[in-house]
Amino acid sequence: LVIPTAGWQINMSRPLLRHSEELFSLHQFLVSEAELGNIARQEAVSMIPPLVLGVKPHHRVLDMCAAPGSKTLQLLEALHSEGPHPSGLVIANDGDNKRCYMLVTQTKRFSSLAFMVTNEDATRFPNLKVFKRKNRR
Repeated sequence: LVIPTAGWQINMSRPLLRHSEELFSLHQFLVSEAELGNIARQEAVSMIPPLVLGVKPHHRVLDMCAAPGSKTLQLLEALHSEGPHPSGLVIANDGDNKRCYMLVTQTKRFSSLAFMVTNEDATRFPNLKVFKRKNRR
């Protein structure tokens, strides 16, 4: 489970969580909250890259193997840590079309204007030119 600045780990197998009568309520809660976008489930090892990067609202992040989207959501949360309109952006790419669809589905709940999804082979990804925004008054 991932919360913007915290995480919890449940030390049990997925089949046990899914099929245990004693854990039925917990499983239903986790599924329901994940579908609503209130929590994201992911492996503990997948939480590390976004934490180590230390993304700030002015950073520009290119995630080249972004699907299914849990790490991307962490990057977006960091980008938006100081408010809804960061000056930076996250570009999430995945070369597999089906996984890219999963990525879009997972991240659309976040509704960020500073976010883009691309579907391109990482070895052929085009050069990008990002211009600084002019100060708006």
